[in-house]
Parts: sequence; structure tokens; C-alpha cells
Amino acid sequence: MRQHPPLLRHEPVPITLTVVKRIQHTTKAKLIVTPRAAEELKATMHEYTKACNYLAELAHRECLRRRYDLHHAAYADLRKQTRLPAQLCITAIAKVSEQLTREPTKLHRFKQLATIRYDERVMTFRDDFQTAALTVAPKGRVTGDLQMPAAMRRVLRESKIGSADLIFRGGEFYLHITTSREAPETDLPRGSLGVDLGVKRLAVTSDRQFVAAKSARHKKACFQKTRSGLQANGSKSAKRVLKRLSGRERRFMTDVNHQISKRIVAAAKARGQRIVLEDLTGIRGRANRGVVKHLHGWSFAQLRAFVDYKALAAGVEVVTVDPRYTSQACSRCLHLGSRPNQSSFRCGHCGLRLNADLNGARNVALRHDLVATGRYFCEVSQPAQSCRPRDEQQAVAF
Repeated sequence: MRQHPPLLRHEPVPITLTVVKRIQHTTKAKLIVTPRAAEELKATMHEYTKACNYLAELAHRECLRRRYDLHHAAYADLRKQTRLPAQLCITAIAKVSEQLTREPTKLHRFKQLATIRYDERVMTFRDDFQTAALTVAPKGRVTGDLQMPAAMRRVLRESKIGSADLIFRGGEFYLHITTSREAPETDLPRGSLGVDLGVKRLAVTSDRQFVAAKSARHKKACFQKTRSGLQANGSKSAKRVLKRLSGRERRFMTDVNHQISKRIVAAAKARGQRIVLEDLTGIRGRANRGVVKHLHGWSFAQLRAFVDYKALAAGVEVVTVDPRYTSQACSRCLHLGSRPNQSSFRCGHCGLRLNADLNGARNVALRHDLVATGRYFCEVSQPAQSCRPRDEQQAVAF
């Protein structure tokens, strides 16, 4: 009788998944092309706009949301109705699909010269990123020179090239090149740096760094006054000045947010701390009617994004906490206090008197530390009945 070999029992091998974080960066370069190449690029943009609008109408009519469904429903017709190469049709489908992901019920309309998305199949960089070759419709390629600082070329050499967006603005072509590289390992933090974001003061950290908003608000008021005066004038020269000033306020606030985020990340990196921010998602919908106007001019989301990617590049951890009661609680005893004015905070329980924004920043850091250690409620005894009014005799629950 034939004997079979005994079955071997293998112990299950644990599988460890390592998530590698990558830093996404966009390098903006001016593309210098000949007049003939410029006409070919503009013609390709018109075809790309036609394709994107066709895809948006089809997706809205047929209720298509996924990129897979949109591709199988429209690719063949897209190749027949436009002169775009195959890969540009695919990138147009991907672009429209991203718009549907953000706003699935809206019928999107693309402008006359829509941004073209290029990938490695239809884009080539040469001569150490001095030139770029781009595919145009119906076939062929055009070559242009890239103008950018030497530091940006070094970033392109050291990173992995992704896609690029070709933009036509102010009579010039620009290529926004997306790159990615591995983020450094995050060290174990030795504490928390709380950051309180606001309108009166753009940012206040728990280590007493104050960034006042007075100069930025004055500059924005000057921009608004200039625009109002030129729009009221309505002459041709006024419209030319408005066109020249377009985007200047946005670029100014972007620069301000870059400076603030750099200071915050540098301070946390020097002390080996994590950065703790408030989760301000949906704050405009929750705010009172009187402050909505100021909140609409508050670019806190951009500042948060700058802090995130700068901290990732520096190996600093960034976390968010619930913002409720951070401006009303005492950072020493965690009881509710009072704010006689916008800048002052007083605690009737322990007698703390502190700048309100600094107190809020310390509360932001303290809230994360309490949650991380499992202390969701403060552990202090209630004050005597005669110390404070009855409605103030409560501790803050985290």
C-alpha cells in the first residue's frame, strides 16, 4: 500500500504593511514657445475643452460618477468627435471624473481654453529640465523652453515626476509640474505645540508666538478700496488696471501663509514637538451672521494645507482636535472662564488672567494630550458656590 508523505503544517506568517508617506509638490514654470507652436497649443486646448464639456454633459445626463463607467461610455465617441490623441482623451476623462467626485450633482462647464493635463506618455523633459516636449492635436509634438529658478530644477531632479497641467494665462503658457518624493521618518514627539488660528490674530502658538493680522487686514482693505474705485469708474483704462491687479491680493495672502506656516513648523522642529491644530471644517456654516463676512476672507484652509506639507517634509507630526470650548476653557484648571473683551481671558476658579488667544493655543495642545492619555474629563473639584455664578460652575468635558 502506497503511503503518502505527511502533510506539512506551516505557521501563519504575519504580514506587516508599511505605509510610505510621500510629499506632493507642484513646480510652476513658464513655457516659452514659438508663435506657430502657440497656435497649435491653443488649438489643442479648444479640442480639450470640447472633450471636457462633452464628458461633463454625458456624466450629468446619464448619472455617471465613476471614472471606469465614464471611460467605457464615452471613450469611443470622444475619439470620433474630437481630434485629440488617445492619451489626452484619457486624461480628459480623469479630469472630469475628479470634478464629479468633488461636486457630483453639478453640471460643470469648462472655459474656452481649458487646462490640459499631460502625463508621461504625452510629455517629455530634456536637457536637465531646460525644455519640454508636449503632444498636440491632431498629432505631433511641440517643444518649448522652461523658465524656472535653479532650486526648482533641483527639486525636479530629486523627485518623481507625475502629471503636469498646461495653463494659458495673461497671454503666456505655464506648466504646473506635479512631483512626489518620500517623506522623512517622523520622530517621536516630546510634547505638543498648540496653534490657535483666528481673524484678529492669524496664528498664536502655545510658546507665545503671536502673528497679528493688522497689517494683512490693512493691505486687503487697500486692495478692496482700489478695486471698488476702479469698478465704479468703468472706463477702459480702469479695466486695464483691474486686469493688471488681478490676483495680487491672493498672491499676497499666499505669501503671508507661507511665512506663518514656515515659522510654526520651524518652532515645532526645533523643540521636537508635534503640531496640534483645530479642526475648523464647516466653521463658516456654524458662525454667527455678524462674523460671516470676516470669515469669508479668512484663508485658514490654505494655512492648514501649508502647515501639513511643510511638517511632512520636516518630519513633524500634525494632528487636529475638536475646537469646541478651546477659547472659553481655562488652560490651567479647565473650567469655563469669561472674556471681558476679544483679547483677555479670566478664570473665576483659579484666577488665571491671560491673553485669550494664547489661552486658546494652550487649550488646543492640552486637549490632544488629555485625549492621548485617556483623560477625557478634567479632574478638578468644583469651586465653592460663592466663588462664581451657578452657570459658571462647570468643568469642560473633552
